[in-house]
Amino acid sequence: MSYFALSRAFAKVGDTGVAYNFFRELLESSVCNTTVLNRLIYAFAETGQTKSALGLFEYMKHGKCKPDLVTYNTIIYILGKDGQADATFHEFVTVKDLGHVPDIITYNTLINNFRRFGRLDLCLMLFQEMVGRGIEPDLLTYTALIDSFGRMGQVEEAIRLFHEMKEKGCKASIYVYRSLISNLKKAGNMNLANKLSEELKVCGSNLIHPKDFNSKRR
Repeated sequence: MSYFALSRAFAKVGDTGVAYNFFRELLESSVCNTTVLNRLIYAFAETGQTKSALGLFEYMKHGKCKPDLVTYNTIIYILGKDGQADATFHEFVTVKDLGHVPDIITYNTLINNFRRFGRLDLCLMLFQEMVGRGIEPDLLTYTALIDSFGRMGQVEEAIRLFHEMKEKGCKASIYVYRSLISNLKKAGNMNLANKLSEELKVCGSNLIHPKDFNSKRR
């Protein structure tokens, strides 16, 4: 039985107590495995059972199988998706307090969360922190920032990040071009919008396409 099948089975039962009893037995067993628990947390979240996912996380913190960075990355993703901005940042602070070293997934997840919350100040802070830690931004990082600044009308910053991305050798996506072109038109910068449109026509086949972009997601 897959982790998603197991999570769906708990959903059909409709009783979180049954799920929690399973968690307790699993955590107390000799076969306790953090990787298994991480996959279960993610499966619960993806099948709409946020409460069960967070409940298992709480059990892990007090059991033999302690949460690792993968666990915290997943929880940050879940809390952000659930709109819990303060809890998201709290878990990020906890990650560092426990001695875990945030990775590219941690920062990309946080930046995507906070851009949905409209906190571009935190997005920039996180971006600067990750760069300061020697973590190279990737397509997901730049896409989140370029799209966010463009939507907020700060097209100059969006363009600056776009040029920085290309200078660092990070291959752009069709989505980045379309986002920039759309936001430039809204800002009334038709000259640059048209220039990027022409550039997109010429190099479109060499850009990252949606199917490739989705494969880079968590």
